[in-house]
Amino acid sequence: MYYFLEILSTSRDAAMIGVKISYLGKTFIPFLILLFALNYCSVKIPVWINMALAVFHAGIWALVLSCDHHSLFYTDVTYLGDAPFPHLESGHGLFYFIFMLFAVAYFFVAAFILFREYRKENKEDRKRQIIGILLVLVISVIGLALVVSGCTGGYDTTAVAYAIGSWMLILGIKRYDFLDTVEEAKRHAMNALNEGLIILNQYYQHMQPKKGRQIYLYLLKDITDSYYYEEQLEREVALQTKKAEERREKVEKMSLQIVRTLADTIDAKDEYTKEHSFHVAEYAVTLARELGYSQEAMNNLRHAALLHDIGKISIPDSILNKPGVQEGARYHHERYDGKGYPDHLSGTDIPEIARIICLADAYDAMNSKRVYRDRLPREKIREELVKGRGTQFDPDMTDVFVRLLDERKLEIKEIEDRQADMDGTGLVLQRVMTTMAQKDARERDVLTGLMLRYEGETAISQSIRKQEGCLCFLDVDNLKKINDTLGHLAGDHLLKEVGEVLRRYEKQAIVCRLGGDEFLMYLPGADREKAEEVIQGLIRTFENKKAGDASIKAASISAGIYLCEKGENYAQALTNADKALYHIKQNGKAGYSFYQKKDEQIGQTSDIDMARLIQSLQNSGNYQGALDVEYRMFTRLYEYVCNLGKRFEYKFHLALITLETQEEVTVDEQEQAMNCMEQAIRSAIRNTDICSRYSGVQFLVIFAYIGEENIKPVMGRILKKYSKLCQGRQLKVTYQVANMEVPEERRAEAEKENQARQAGEEQ
Repeated sequence: MYYFLEILSTSRDAAMIGVKISYLGKTFIPFLILLFALNYCSVKIPVWINMALAVFHAGIWALVLSCDHHSLFYTDVTYLGDAPFPHLESGHGLFYFIFMLFAVAYFFVAAFILFREYRKENKEDRKRQIIGILLVLVISVIGLALVVSGCTGGYDTTAVAYAIGSWMLILGIKRYDFLDTVEEAKRHAMNALNEGLIILNQYYQHMQPKKGRQIYLYLLKDITDSYYYEEQLEREVALQTKKAEERREKVEKMSLQIVRTLADTIDAKDEYTKEHSFHVAEYAVTLARELGYSQEAMNNLRHAALLHDIGKISIPDSILNKPGVQEGARYHHERYDGKGYPDHLSGTDIPEIARIICLADAYDAMNSKRVYRDRLPREKIREELVKGRGTQFDPDMTDVFVRLLDERKLEIKEIEDRQADMDGTGLVLQRVMTTMAQKDARERDVLTGLMLRYEGETAISQSIRKQEGCLCFLDVDNLKKINDTLGHLAGDHLLKEVGEVLRRYEKQAIVCRLGGDEFLMYLPGADREKAEEVIQGLIRTFENKKAGDASIKAASISAGIYLCEKGENYAQALTNADKALYHIKQNGKAGYSFYQKKDEQIGQTSDIDMARLIQSLQNSGNYQGALDVEYRMFTRLYEYVCNLGKRFEYKFHLALITLETQEEVTVDEQEQAMNCMEQAIRSAIRNTDICSRYSGVQFLVIFAYIGEENIKPVMGRILKKYSKLCQGRQLKVTYQVANMEVPEERRAEAEKENQARQAGEEQ
């Protein structure tokens, strides 16, 4: 219509009528094609955007209709009647370029959406439909490009391109069901009639075997049951997915409640560590956030930090199996330099989560009030953190943590209501466990019957503030050796016996168990003479008790003693007593030592140490075989003997002597037999041989510089002596001997080393 009016026009006004009519379609077709592509690909845009674009295009058409009165769309419209085909030439105003920009944008957006849909689609018929729609876009863009490039000599080809594209689009919608009208009809029918409906799936094929004849083939298939099943399955999957998500959230919330409850229970054991676990968790998460942790990783870290002191109470595996909890609880006392505990890990061998908790735990300990001191100043805390960089703490983490401290990002807002997000069950559990923990804190140590650490230290600290006294730091020697050789039941028995001895002094002293093999005794008002009298009596009582008990024969008690002044700091007093204990343990154990102040050490220490050294050397010359060597020292001596054999070609043998315990025997009978075997070995081996108790029923012996022919006579003497000494029940004895002669190749290596060493000495 547009081209017909323009070609047959004889004036500018007649040609302009054709232009204005053509823009009725040209203005809206690009926009309508975009809407079709969006609908086809199920892409929804807000209604207000649709309305705004529709108003915009209506405004463009209004500008075209009124172009004779302004230059916003066309400028300088000229009628060329003498051209081969009469037409108009005109300049373009601002809104013409805006309209063209929108049209190009529509085509590109539609093409992008269709191309993305094509890549996701798996059905071939659907892909063919998308290709058809893309072809419509290509034709429209070609018509537009020809006009813009000037290839048409001034004739507007966009109308032709739009007409062809629109015709193809209408044909595709009608013939190939671009809009899936059959599926839409099915869904509408299913929503309207849910019962008694038969759904038929239609397959259509058009064949033209001969010119002028057409055949239409329709195949109908009943898919009612499968359709209902798919609909029901989709609904059920959605429902179960929702329920599973709700259950997961509920379990996660309950798990967090339990973790918080356990953390509160741990903290309730000590009045001075209330909220400690919560503070450590907050500091740890703050550091982790600065280190770039994900939200999930920070959640796991928070749980681990809340339960880092979990060893104070018994906890089920379901809690300890949470990510990071075991690592945080076990390794947060490890040191970066490897001097921590329990496994002496160092550097990056320590789990990262434990390194973070270590920093947070240390900071809160310094930043909180304790029974033995007040909160440390910020400057002192910073100094201690920097001092521990690379030794106690991870250096990189320390740098970040110190920066957070300087920037005051470690401030924690006190909890207003952490129970707000806990349900009734969680609150009840929290109150019950907190009450139980507080009750447990007032009870005594189950194993020894003594006061627990918190109550004991609190009572001692209060007593020191009121009057002077004597603080004794007690340690049970060789508990680990007894645990390793006789088992932990024997170790527990030893601790019970020590506890029974210490309880006798509770009327005149404050006695508590610190933990493990360590105990504290405070004698209010006692001087040096009184303290020495008490400790001597205590050690004497224990020696008498173990004389008739073979299972604790190897144990002894060492004590470090410090004379406290009235009002003295408890923490410093404990440190001084610990130093005195260290002194006695370094000089032979099984005794006591007073802490010597600086002015008391002059002229005394060297004499005392030399006298003890001379006595130790004299006693050391009387033994037969290194029977007092623990297994770890035995392994070092074994390596030393191996090196001697390698260098000097010495022959030696390793013997494992075992007491068989297949029959029922008591612990006392077993230990009595082991004592007899120990004496038999001492009497039979030479001073150059080395022996160690390997287990509760085994000894290891290194026979140095001895031939294989001499092993049997030595073992015969040991067995004969054992039978003579063992008056009671004799256990069957077996032994195995391994020849540890140095191989020929190792001898050659030793010879080369000797030659190299001699050459170096000559130079």
